[in-house]
Amino acid sequence: MDSHCNIAFKEWAVVCHALGTGRQSIIVRKGGIHEASGGFQVAHRLFWLYPTRFHQEPENLQAADMRLLAESQARQPKNGSLLLSHLAQVERVIKIDDERRIAGLVPQQILADEMVQQRFYYREPGLFVLLVHVFAVPTPHSIVETPAFAGCKSWVELGVDLEGNGLSTADARPVLTDDQFATVTATLTSSVSS
Repeated sequence: MDSHCNIAFKEWAVVCHALGTGRQSIIVRKGGIHEASGGFQVAHRLFWLYPTRFHQEPENLQAADMRLLAESQARQPKNGSLLLSHLAQVERVIKIDDERRIAGLVPQQILADEMVQQRFYYREPGLFVLLVHVFAVPTPHSIVETPAFAGCKSWVELGVDLEGNGLSTADARPVLTDDQFATVTATLTSSVSS
């Protein structure tokens, strides 16, 4: 892993919390409304998870995971600031364009079945599934949210320090062990290939 990273990926705070606790290791993505032409692209393989407060509603989550919403809300700093505590490293990208293949995703993440279906059919059928290995840093980075970060877009450049580095990834530790992550990978491969 690189020693610094200046790219962040915007996702619901509750999903970032689920990734950070090991509840899920996939990101189900369609793309923000301000994505470049051609839609969502996996532009970066290593990024900070940028927890957003917008659009996450209880009815969009599986009932068994509702507690994660309250937990994630309790962890959020005041408006105008942001805590970056987890990095994601993309191990695999899967484009799903057959509705029958999305049923296997539901148990592997916290979004309600209806929400996954809605994302699948938004604009045109299909969505991306990112298998990510998540890492936690011992001390979260506190940064100020700027207008440049605003809007429905997936990727945000955080800026660099005087030496041209992004935020330090020093001492980042995997949320899941290698064996646990191998099990997640095998489950995902089996569920989307059937």
